[in-house]
Amino acid sequence: MKILYKLLKFELLVYNRSYHLIRNNIYALLLSSVVFSIAMPGDVMTNYIKMLMCFWGVVFSSLTIPHYLIKSDLQDGFLETLLCSASPIKIVVSKYLALTLSLIISMLISIGFMVLFFSFSNKETLYLLLLMTLAILQIAAFILLGNIVHSYFRSNTNLLIALILPLVIPTLIIGASALETLRFDFVMILLGIDMVTIPTTFFLSSYLLSNLYDF
Repeated sequence: MKILYKLLKFELLVYNRSYHLIRNNIYALLLSSVVFSIAMPGDVMTNYIKMLMCFWGVVFSSLTIPHYLIKSDLQDGFLETLLCSASPIKIVVSKYLALTLSLIISMLISIGFMVLFFSFSNKETLYLLLLMTLAILQIAAFILLGNIVHSYFRSNTNLLIALILPLVIPTLIIGASALETLRFDFVMILLGIDMVTIPTTFFLSSYLLSNLYDF
């Protein structure tokens, strides 16, 4: 646990001092919400549409996260040092937690502006926060897996978005249905998807990471 805590603390510092994940994600999330609200006609801007824009904004802003997070560690030799001091699964978990915390912090900061701008009720705000958190837990795992897969390529590609976007389509659809009804059943469906996808992604990520230098 001590090694995991140190790794998590270090990854949080790297992600937000070198890559500015929290700041950039706040900008992307707020910008996407403002652009969508301006583009939509005023007569169709119901609370459902507003919440849907915020939810989809969280998903799509998360996809702007750099695809070279792992590749940078590989190129400067830091990843090899990490693998000598910690197991692949601990490295994967620490990177996942750092990424998830960065996305959740940016979401919590952004949702305050959204509530003021869109005038959501307390029930709508809490429901939206719950859906966003479940989506982030899943997307962070996909982003990490995409980063590890991308590190196998010598040159940069657009593989990350191409790999992740089809995987998050079910979440986009379920989220849209959930926000229309505000029923708790959809929350449980998303939770069930997370419970299946996140451990599977952890297993694949740790396997790929452990074999990265053998490729």
